[in-house]
Amino acid sequence: MYILGAIRQSVEHNSTGGMELVSHDLYKGLVAVGFEVEVLTSALKNQDVSEMNIDGVKYIFIKNAPSGTYSNELHEGIKSYLQSLMKINKKPLIIHSASAAAASVIKNAYKIPVIATWHGTNIEQELDRMMSYVYVERKTLLPSHCENLLRNICNNKRLHSDFQGFDGHVAISSFMKECIINYGVAEKDVTIINNALPEVFFQESPELNSFQKSKDKVLLGLVGRPIAMKGYEFFNKVLQRLDPEKYELMVVSGHKDALEYFKNSKIKTHFLSVERSQMPSVYALMDVYINPTFRYSGFDLTVQEALISGTVVLNSDIRPYQNYYNELQNELGERSPFFVFKVGDIDSCLSAINRIYVNKVKNHQVSYFTKKFKFQYMIEEYIKFFHDVNRRING
Repeated sequence: MYILGAIRQSVEHNSTGGMELVSHDLYKGLVAVGFEVEVLTSALKNQDVSEMNIDGVKYIFIKNAPSGTYSNELHEGIKSYLQSLMKINKKPLIIHSASAAAASVIKNAYKIPVIATWHGTNIEQELDRMMSYVYVERKTLLPSHCENLLRNICNNKRLHSDFQGFDGHVAISSFMKECIINYGVAEKDVTIINNALPEVFFQESPELNSFQKSKDKVLLGLVGRPIAMKGYEFFNKVLQRLDPEKYELMVVSGHKDALEYFKNSKIKTHFLSVERSQMPSVYALMDVYINPTFRYSGFDLTVQEALISGTVVLNSDIRPYQNYYNELQNELGERSPFFVFKVGDIDSCLSAINRIYVNKVKNHQVSYFTKKFKFQYMIEEYIKFFHDVNRRING
């Protein structure tokens, strides 16, 4: 069976993020189980390359489509390539769109279902701007900000039409599903599929000999880029009120800027930069992974990585994570190792950390998360959804 994919930039482009990596994981996973996969994308910058095979996935770079962006050239190139396929009777089972890359071929004349995976929408982008305004710039949110959000989303008929034109949608979280439905998409057309984790999290990890953990203290952990919206500055204020006899902090980041946030911390702080293959061992050392984010966009893979590594997770209650907390409470109840605190609230965060400490909470649900985040599980869920949508469209 043949699947045609579309993405604005590929893992071969110089500047890529989570969407490109997860999309490539999906495509190579489909190849591994017997699908033929071709993916249309924008041209490579300063390279005259038309095709490239990466992990069995054939990437086709559309000539004259500006690198890494949505453009008329990209959309016209995708439409033209589909027409050329139909001339040789090579009909895809599904056209898979990473976000809106395949918008030009929705409701095509060939009854080929077009399914989009959304790692973000305009709604979260607008909400992130508001969160930055309040928690980073420390300004007061005005009624006009909410009015602008509603006007930009509700009155954009073209955006609503594009969303409703797709035959199916994959959301990476329940909150993302809510966002998609807000564009007028029927709930039955949206399925939630968690991003899978790389194989390194399902294998025995190399020992971390460079770090000696204290036996008498709870080790808190932060992972990732030290950007303002990650909440590092906020968490530094939390640290100033924690007991240095009870807690230590590990900051895992390849960015030197992380040092600046915690250089005056009362809590003993360790700074690490390790290879990806060692991250499971790093998480396993942490007693509590903290994600004090202010961002609505996406769903931090670090949360999944910590949970599958046997670490307790404490997250700000931004809607995507509050939803996840509720889901785990429904499925695991008191056995859930995932907790939330009120976003931007120092006292709430302190109370949550101390409750975990006093109650000696541990993560005993690794087998549950192993099933949920396994690569093969994600591929199986996608294939099932592809076939369900195809049957609905073509009978």
